Formats: sequence, structure tokens, C-alpha cells
Amino acid sequence: MGRSPSQAQKVFIDIYIWCAIGAALGYAVGFIVGEPTRITRIEDILVGVFGAFVGAEFMSAMLRHKGDVEQSFSIKLGLAVAGAVAALALLAWMRNSVGPIGGKKKKVRRD
Repeated sequence: MGRSPSQAQKVFIDIYIWCAIGAALGYAVGFIVGEPTRITRIEDILVGVFGAFVGAEFMSAMLRHKGDVEQSFSIKLGLAVAGAVAALALLAWMRNSVGPIGGKKKKVRRD
């Protein structure tokens, strides 16, 4: 008979799933938007991973009431997707107002 995974193993597996979801959403957003540089694609992926992790772990903990049982995987999955989308939307808004990281600045000519 096979052993069932312990609670710690389930938590680690969930973290890998949140990272994969966030990375996939970040890559998809970078691909759809057509960002020109590799840095902005990497930025999209990292922000997607961060947003998915925050959504799945922190938001689910905030929404859980004391004494309730652990939330289901599907609720955490939905929160991970929502967190990644929200973080990527915030990143897009910041890029529009400030510009991407490492953007080339125009040189000022002084005559």
C-alpha cells in the first residue's frame, strides 16, 4: 500500500503549482502584449509568480475564518490566478506611468 503524502509535502507541492501558474500567466501576458525585451518578459514571469503566491497563500489565509477547515485546492487555485492577474495588471499600469526597468534614457544635449 502506498503512503499518502503528509501535510508538509502537500504544502510544498502547492507552492510549486502556484509558481507554475504564475509563471505561465506571466509568460502569456508577455507573449500577448509583445514586450520587446527579454528583461520585461522575465519581469512579467517573476511578477506573475509573486502574485500567484500572494493570492493563493496570503489571501486564502486572510479569507479563512478561525476554526474553519483548510480551504479547498480549487479556491486556492482561483485565488492564485486572481493574484497573478492583479499583480500583472499593476505592473502594466506602472510601466505605462513610469516605464520599464532599464529603459534607455534620452541624452540631453547641451550646446
